[in-house]
Amino acid sequence: MSGKTVLALALLVVFALLWINLSAHPTDDVIRVLKEESEEERAELNRRIAELSGKLENLDKDLAHAKTTAGTRPPQKRKPPARPAQQRAPSTAPPEQTKPPKPFLKPPMTVPKQKIPKRVLRDLDRDGAAEAATRLPVNIAPAPRWGGSKAKAAELANKEALETKKAADRTAQQLAAKPAPAWTPLGTVGVILNAQGSLRYVEQALAVVRNVRNVMPKTMSSFTIWASATHREYLEAIAAEKKFIKPQYYEEAQSPPTVLSSCPKMAAPPTALVKKIAAILMSPYDTTVVLDNDAHVCGPFDHLLPSKNANYDVGTAVAPFSRWGGSGQDPYMNLTLPDKPAARKAFQAFQERSVGVLVLRTKKPAVQQFLRQWLELFTAQTNNTKSCARYYHDQAAFREALFNHQSVVHETMFPSSKVCREGNTVSGCILKKGCATDGCDIVHCKVKQPHAHKSRLEIRGG
Repeated sequence: MSGKTVLALALLVVFALLWINLSAHPTDDVIRVLKEESEEERAELNRRIAELSGKLENLDKDLAHAKTTAGTRPPQKRKPPARPAQQRAPSTAPPEQTKPPKPFLKPPMTVPKQKIPKRVLRDLDRDGAAEAATRLPVNIAPAPRWGGSKAKAAELANKEALETKKAADRTAQQLAAKPAPAWTPLGTVGVILNAQGSLRYVEQALAVVRNVRNVMPKTMSSFTIWASATHREYLEAIAAEKKFIKPQYYEEAQSPPTVLSSCPKMAAPPTALVKKIAAILMSPYDTTVVLDNDAHVCGPFDHLLPSKNANYDVGTAVAPFSRWGGSGQDPYMNLTLPDKPAARKAFQAFQERSVGVLVLRTKKPAVQQFLRQWLELFTAQTNNTKSCARYYHDQAAFREALFNHQSVVHETMFPSSKVCREGNTVSGCILKKGCATDGCDIVHCKVKQPHAHKSRLEIRGG
C-alpha cells in the first residue's frame, strides 16, 4: 500500500474514534452548537420555501389572466386579406321585407329623330316554328395552334374547364327540379335585357328579342329593354308597333348606390353592372328571365322555367371559367362570412354562378331580399379602388348573397348540356358556332355570324 493510502486510512480511523467518543459522551457545548446550526438551517429553509410559494402564486395569477384574455380562434394556414377601414360589410341577416323601389320618372328628353331599319321591324314580327326533333352533329372548335408555354397553358385550362363542367353536371343532377309533364307558368313571365352604351347594344338586345320570339312566340308576355335615354325615340317608335317591347331608361330610374365609374380589372364599369342589378330588382314580372346580349336561344326552354310541378326560386348555371377573374371557389372572396374553418369549407364548395342567364321569381319576398343583398355586397366591393381591384365581377357578390340565403331561397342549377358555356380562361368561350352545337337550349357565348342569335332550326335552313 502506498503512503497516501495509509495516511487516509489513519485519518479515517481517527475521525471515527472521535465521533464515537462524542456520541457516547456529548458535552453541553457540542449539543448547543449543533442546535444552533440546525435552527439556522431550518430558518433558511423556511425562508426559501416562502419565497418559492410567492413566485408560484404569481405564476398562477398570470396564467389565469392569460387564459381569460387570449383569443380562442385556431391558427389559420392562410390569413385572409385585410379589409379596407372605410369599407363596412353588409349584414348577413336578410333585410326586412319591403316593396321594390318604383322608378322615379322624369320629363322625356328631346332627341333627334332616328330612322328605324325595316329589317328590325320585319325580324321582330316573325313568329318561329316548333323546334325540330332531329339534332345536328356536334361541332367542336379546333384547338388554337399555339406553341411553347401557351400550348401547355391552353391544355391545362381545357382540362380544368372539363373537370369543372363534370362537377357542375353532378351538382345540377342533385339540385334540378323534376320537369312537369305540361308546363304551366306561375304568373307573368318576361325577359329583361340591358343595353347600356351605344345604339349597337340596343340592336343586340333587339336581336335577342327576335331570337326568343322566333323560338317561343307565346311564352313571354313582354320584353323589358333597359337603355340610355338618348335612344328614347328609337325605342319608343319600335314599341309603338311592337307592343311586347317595354322600354325603360336608366336616367329615369331610382339612382343606384354610388360606385366607381371604372375599375381596371373589371370586364365592364362598376356603374354599368350596378345598374343591371337595380334593373332586375324593379322587374314587373312574377318570373323574370335575365339574358345577356350574347345569349343565343336554340330552342324552346320553357321546360327550364318554374311551374306548378317544378317550382324553384332561382335558376342558375355554374360559371365554368372566368376569363376576367372572379371568385370561382375561393373561400376568402367574401365580405360577410364568419372566419371559421367549417364556413370556409362550405363556401369553397359553393362555386361561382354565371349571371348572364338567370331565372328569378322576382315577386317573392325572399328573392327580393337576396337581390337587395346582391346589390349591397357589390356596392361595398366597388366603392373604393383597393376593393375594386380584388373583386373582378358582380358574380362574386351574387355567389355570396345566394350562399347567405340558401335557407330561404330554393335554387335549381341548369345542366351545362342545356345552358352551354364551354371554354377556359385562356381561350374564353369556344362555342363560336352557337346553336349548331348539339343539345343546347341556350348558348351563352359571343357567336360569330351567320349563326348569331339564330335558333337551331334557322341554322339548318328550316
